[in-house]
Amino acid sequence: MAPARRGADNLRDDMADTDDLHTILGKFGGPREQAIAAAYALVSVYDSKVDDAELGRFVEIAMESGFTRRPAELSSGMTELVAALDADRDKGDPVAFSAIEAVKGDEAAVQAVRKSAKEAVLADQRVDVRERLVLREIAERLGLDPNTI
Repeated sequence: MAPARRGADNLRDDMADTDDLHTILGKFGGPREQAIAAAYALVSVYDSKVDDAELGRFVEIAMESGFTRRPAELSSGMTELVAALDADRDKGDPVAFSAIEAVKGDEAAVQAVRKSAKEAVLADQRVDVRERLVLREIAERLGLDPNTI
């Protein structure tokens, strides 16, 4: 019986982890804002390190996109989101990609998410293979040609 209990405990822990990610994403606003933040965070995580320039660029993108949160909240939210994704990509990536997919039919949101992902790549002035791969995945989840993002 102990192994079954341990399995149930692990399942509860997994659910709590994904609930935490949903809570963090929810801090950005509605589905559009969550998708924009998720795309930026995914690309940033695959870049290995998020520096102040990247956080600053996210805040700029968020404000240009009509986010209603204050810049300090956006920056701390992105820091928290990136840390959560980086801590466990196996659990975090599906939650982030789900947030991105949620806006698939909204052309304005799709373009905003596309821009967010591209800007995350450019923010540190380097492009690596992992970032290109996650960009392709984001494009596919948005229903775009992966070569166009």
